[in-house]
Amino acid sequence: MEYKTEACLVSDLCSRVSDLWGAEATSQTEVRCHDQARMDILVRTPATLIGIEVKLSHWNRLLAQAYLHRYCVDLVFVALPAKSVTEERRFEAARFDIGVIAIDNGSTHIVQEAGPAQPSKHLRQRLSELQMGELSLLNNGRMER
Repeated sequence: MEYKTEACLVSDLCSRVSDLWGAEATSQTEVRCHDQARMDILVRTPATLIGIEVKLSHWNRLLAQAYLHRYCVDLVFVALPAKSVTEERRFEAARFDIGVIAIDNGSTHIVQEAGPAQPSKHLRQRLSELQMGELSLLNNGRMER
């Protein structure tokens, strides 16, 4: 399956979060996580917050954005079409403890596990308190709806 837009990749991945992280896993998209930055997907499990940045291309931008999410969540992944996953990219992501998810033909696979992030207690707490369905999180340290 050829993905034409990033939104299609995000939608496909969101439909499979329970396959990857269990039946209690839920997802939310376009979550403001720090300052003006937005996380493509926030996955919640009972004990873990997982941030996922998704791109069709622009690897360096994808990796840089994912790295910033390490300040907010417990685990961080990048997700991209399987044909774009290379050993070099997996190695580069691993240097920053970022996991890699390959999406292809309607299937989603974690091809590299994420190492533990070291989130700010304040930012992580704000994300964990965010109710599903709220549109954004932080604006100069205050909750927005």
